[in-house]
Amino acid sequence: MKQILLTGIAAICFFAACHTTKQTTVSSKKAMANPSELNGAWQLDYISAPGLSFEALYPDKKPRLVFDISSSRISGHTGCNALSIPVNIDGIRISFNSRPATTKMFCPGEGERVFLETLEKINSWAVTDASTLNLITGDIAMMRFTKVNNASLFGSQSQILPIRWFCQTIPDICCLNIKNTIYGNN
Repeated sequence: MKQILLTGIAAICFFAACHTTKQTTVSSKKAMANPSELNGAWQLDYISAPGLSFEALYPDKKPRLVFDISSSRISGHTGCNALSIPVNIDGIRISFNSRPATTKMFCPGEGERVFLETLEKINSWAVTDASTLNLITGDIAMMRFTKVNNASLFGSQSQILPIRWFCQTIPDICCLNIKNTIYGNN
């Protein structure tokens, strides 16, 4: 009888400890969420796209996002077209106010479509080791990014010149974040 009673008490303690640990983990995750960790440029290195390989989706250029938390905006590119989108961040929750504004170049393949459709489904984020960003739907990491240097966002100086011309010729909200990234806040 004592053995059954002791086994029962041990089981209750075990399950109570697991429940307490789970609550602490979730609470500490929310407390540790620091949106300023998102600031800067991030390059995509994984996207959940069943039946499609990452290399086939982005054979030439991987998508990048540049977070500017102070202006609640993300800019970057889809691997093909430039994009800009307003963002709301509340702890680990992330939501987009609208569809992204993008340039309208023809993009071969499925990469851009998959990227934009997946981005719309994202509802939370997590940064690990200060260099890996996971964008999450529910509890599934749908996109993984690696932190990159802002200077490398648009490649070499010869690649920056056409962007400079584009932004000076067509000054709109999409170019504002590109200008700020390349030239600093002017």
